[in-house]
Amino acid sequence: MWLLSGTGDVNSPVVLHVNVTGIYIPETRTSVPKDLRGVGMRIEDDVLVTAGGPHNLCSQCPKQPEEIESLMSSQTNQ
Repeated sequence: MWLLSGTGDVNSPVVLHVNVTGIYIPETRTSVPKDLRGVGMRIEDDVLVTAGGPHNLCSQCPKQPEEIESLMSSQTNQ
């Protein structure tokens, strides 16, 4: 993939690597508790690889269960 810099240059090849893990539980899955049916979650890292090295664009995103639970419990239901 080629990305344009702010000046419009196309001299630097870069690669964006996306690493995605996730779980998606169908609503029809009767082997799991009702409150978990229809739930899905993805945790991903988007890593931009340039001549200067890799740059994790998601490095500030919560990924540990405790971090995600804390973030989710701080949200209000709308």
